[in-house]
Amino acid sequence: MNKNLYIYLKGLFFLVIFSIFHFAYEIFPSPVLVPVCAINESIWQHLKIAFFSYFVLNLVEFVFRRRSIQNKSDFIFSRLFTTTVIPWFVFILWYTMAAFYGRLEILLLEVIFASIVTALSGAVCATIELNIEDKHFTRNFKAFILIIFVISASLYVIFTYKLPWIDMFVVPETVK
Repeated sequence: MNKNLYIYLKGLFFLVIFSIFHFAYEIFPSPVLVPVCAINESIWQHLKIAFFSYFVLNLVEFVFRRRSIQNKSDFIFSRLFTTTVIPWFVFILWYTMAAFYGRLEILLLEVIFASIVTALSGAVCATIELNIEDKHFTRNFKAFILIIFVISASLYVIFTYKLPWIDMFVVPETVK
């Protein structure tokens, strides 16, 4: 497959799966969906669904490509790495608007911008994957990726049930 097509398709499929994870709990309010789907509109929930939806996308990709993958270990670790960082690409790209423009007051524009940010984040991670999947990862780097991945997954689930004492944008002195 052409690398540019792969990048665009991965971004598009990420947007689709992200959207499913965004609305699944609202449509089917089951406790089973709580750990991986958005349960409210908080920043954290959006980071969580970015993480889990990209993980699912990578699992699907692995299933479809498993026979053609040259080095399965490096493929897997490149995908675990991008799964771990994609929430932060979503965060950075989303807050670029807030930093340089401010709040989008028209809901349709906000939805369009959010969709672009989500697809672009997926495309960025697909680009990273294409650039690192054929590299040999050292044992230490694989351990680091695995540890950060597990910690990230744990935090997304734990903070869904038990919020930390402070929000990311609240000045600590104002919290009682």
